[in-house]
Amino acid sequence: MSLRDTALETLRRCTQALENELSSEERARLCALQSQAIQTLSNVHKPETLARAERVRQLLHQMAHMTPGDQAAAIRERMGLARSTYYKLRRL
Repeated sequence: MSLRDTALETLRRCTQALENELSSEERARLCALQSQAIQTLSNVHKPETLARAERVRQLLHQMAHMTPGDQAAAIRERMGLARSTYYKLRRL
């Protein structure tokens, strides 16, 4: 099970448990656990995003002979990316 799947399952279980009657200590513990799971999800990228970032890296390597501006334009056109998406994927 991936980190993303674990965080999603934790959120599901915490939400389900919070629907029951709980003491304030249990409720606070579950809310903290939910918060941690949400933080984990915000830091974990989807597999498709990671695959696209890897493809950008491959294309950058293949186009090393081109200027950075030409590389960016060619990769954005080839992959159908917006400028902001291209730079986000390049940073991953």
